Formats: sequence, structure tokens, C-alpha cells
Amino acid sequence: MGNLPIIRVILDKNNQFISANNRRLYCYQQAIQKGAKISNVPIRIVREIDKKAGFNWKRENSLKVV
Repeated sequence: MGNLPIIRVILDKNNQFISANNRRLYCYQQAIQKGAKISNVPIRIVREIDKKAGFNWKRENSLKVV
């Protein structure tokens, strides 16, 4: 695989990773289900308090990264 796009995530107060890039996460999930050989998805963990990270409005509808 070439350069894969990074998914930005936070670790919330319940110790669950939450994605800021749901479309990318969905694309990875679909590619893996269809047989893509992706063993590691690149993520960048950002601080929840970082206002530039873009998580404030996404908190309610974000997907949990499993």
C-alpha cells in the first residue's frame, strides 16, 4: 500500500478512541472487509482540549475506533 491518510483521534474520558475523520475510518473499514491487506491504520492522537483539533462539534456523532 502507498501512503495511507492519517485518522485523527482523541482518547476520551472513558478511555475510548473517537475519530474526527469518520469518512476515512469508514473507507478503511470497507476496504478491509473487501479484502484489502491493511494491517495498521495510521492515526494521530490529539488532545481533547485542543480547540484546533475539530472535535467539539463531532463529539455526538463520532465513531468509536475499535
